[in-house]
Amino acid sequence: MKKQANIKRENEQKLIVNTIEVRPFNRESADLGKWRNATKSAEARHPRRSLLYDLYHDICTTDAHIISVWGKRVDAITLADWTFTDKEGNTVDEVNELIDCIGFEKLLKHIIDSKAWGYSMVECTFFENANGQKEVKSYLVPRKHMRPEIGHVANNEYDETGTDIREGIYAKTILEAGDATDLGLYLSAAMYAILKRGNVSDWAEFIEIFGRGIVDATWDGFDEDQRNKLSEAIKQMGGGGVIIRPEGTNLDIKNNTGSANGQLQGSFHDTMNKEISKALLGSTETTEASKSSGYAQSETHKEQDADKKETDVNFVRRTLNSCFIPILQAAGFNTKGGTFVLKSKNHLTKKERFEIAKTMVKELDIPVSDDFFYENFEIEKPEDYEKLKNELAEAKKATLEQMQENKNADTPPASDKKNKQKLHFFTDDEDLKLWDRIKSFFV
Repeated sequence: MKKQANIKRENEQKLIVNTIEVRPFNRESADLGKWRNATKSAEARHPRRSLLYDLYHDICTTDAHIISVWGKRVDAITLADWTFTDKEGNTVDEVNELIDCIGFEKLLKHIIDSKAWGYSMVECTFFENANGQKEVKSYLVPRKHMRPEIGHVANNEYDETGTDIREGIYAKTILEAGDATDLGLYLSAAMYAILKRGNVSDWAEFIEIFGRGIVDATWDGFDEDQRNKLSEAIKQMGGGGVIIRPEGTNLDIKNNTGSANGQLQGSFHDTMNKEISKALLGSTETTEASKSSGYAQSETHKEQDADKKETDVNFVRRTLNSCFIPILQAAGFNTKGGTFVLKSKNHLTKKERFEIAKTMVKELDIPVSDDFFYENFEIEKPEDYEKLKNELAEAKKATLEQMQENKNADTPPASDKKNKQKLHFFTDDEDLKLWDRIKSFFV
């Protein structure tokens, strides 16, 4: 009853995200000058990150490469098999109910996102659903209102101070993820995203200019109405190349025969994507393959991705254990001596597991359970399994006996007389006669 009362009290507590005035992100066009000014503002004596967060939000919602690359790191955390155990290693069902809900997945996402955005605040509340199971809701505190240096949440975007979240009731409901001075990995990725965006814009203009031929039109020079009609017909020509022109006019489309083909823009675009991959992921080959890539190089980058995943898992696990467990305790959950861990998983592929099992049976003479193959390769086990297995064993035994009988019938009986090779030894006279015959061949 105590735990339920605590959970109810937390629901009655007014959320801090409902006490502030949130404004939409600014999506003005960005250049390197704005990126530099936003960085200076975030690192000033009285830091303000609003300009920087506007830029972060723009690139992480519009740049497909950033969405893809960072999504790999987020998926590695949200797809991990999390569990909560007590000090003896036994699972705690009351806390594990929270793990299997949408709010906990959002909490994991907000924690790992703090590496991209920098320092983050997440407000947590607990409730019971219609089935009587406990759940958690995770609300990301709008980053423009955060004051990490003093631990406040400002009511307005440009206020100096606000509500203290490190004391009072909010210290029991708000989780702080990341370092207070960290500006996140998006700081580096934003610069390359801005350069790429400008390059793509130029590339599109290049295609528009050089992708179509130049229209060379002539008119008689006297009828102004004819010129206007010809000009309007060319404007309405469209991509299909259809034009209706007045009589007495000539039209010639001159195709571009120059060497410009957009390769420079394409190379620059790929280079910027690689730099973004390095900034956010630490490698490139697991997202896009280069012309010089090979199996060894891709395997090396795959190992780097695995190391990055392990680093992220450790970061999220330690944040949960250090910052989320006190929030659970304040809400009435019994977490004494407990910890968040990942269930151990066998990361071998099905083919690798099969080869290992085959080697155990054939080369090491180690028996392997039949259920191993049914469970690991997801094959349905027959209901009359034992009967079918006995029938196969009997058929195999009969086949071996028949083969042995056929072999015995085809083998001839051994002969009593052994063929002995007769050796001829020459006498002395025969040796001389042989030598005379050999000498007669030579002069």
